[in-house]
Amino acid sequence: MATRISSLSIIFSLILATIALLCLFSSAVASPAQAAGLTEVQIQAIVSLLSSFGADSSVIANVSAALHGQATTGGSTPSGSCVSISHNLSIGVTDSSTGGEVTRLQQFLGVSATGYFGSLTAQAVVRWQASHSITQTGTVGPLTRTSFACSPAVPITPTVPTTPTTPTAPATSTTPTVPPASTSTATTTPASTTPSCTLMTDKSTYYFNDQMNVSWTSQNADYVTFTQSTASGVLQLPILGSYASQGSIIARAVVSGTPLITLNAYGATEVGTCTMTVTVRNTQ
Repeated sequence: MATRISSLSIIFSLILATIALLCLFSSAVASPAQAAGLTEVQIQAIVSLLSSFGADSSVIANVSAALHGQATTGGSTPSGSCVSISHNLSIGVTDSSTGGEVTRLQQFLGVSATGYFGSLTAQAVVRWQASHSITQTGTVGPLTRTSFACSPAVPITPTVPTTPTTPTAPATSTTPTVPPASTSTATTTPASTTPSCTLMTDKSTYYFNDQMNVSWTSQNADYVTFTQSTASGVLQLPILGSYASQGSIIARAVVSGTPLITLNAYGATEVGTCTMTVTVRNTQ
């Protein structure tokens, strides 16, 4: 307990120092409804600072609530042990298109409930996915929604004791037993439900910053995402987040050499991955 109080004291000291700096150097006018006299931009800067120091999600939620003039809680976990989310959520999604699910997600993850899925919400989703061994995409798909959901209680059926019976002596058979005729049973192998995908580009060789037409198809997938990485990414995508299970985009070749394009196909419970390499030259 003493260690936790000490950690919280350090975090709140950092918050107070940040608030003082923001008040000295910011020329923005604060809203009267905010308890600390800070603008929304300043509040989000403080929340981001807490997140960068690895603060607990409940601490971040309480600080955000306090700076907005709202009530805080003393717990150390998100607002509930589970939450029901029926939509796939990614950056740019709002409450108006999801029936209020962005706010429910933010309250569950312990971030400021704005009703808009932004970068802070995506970071909270990544932390959740990492702690539950889910691919860290920052978007809420079927696997992540399943990990949020509440597991129904399994009723326990009482066991009724059986009354012991007196064993009976086996009857002596005088008629030989004829074994049944052998029959063969055909076994049907169920079709695979594992997602799979195929990547295609309009050319195999590009020059740096060329326009690329990238298309894909998938099977048993609800949606797909591209892996973004300095080491392996070749695409400069027009938008972040998820894409339909099949389609195409216009991107830019921004990594020289023979970089890798990686596509992740998400099914109901499994993820499939496909890759391809292209050649990107520096000059023509």
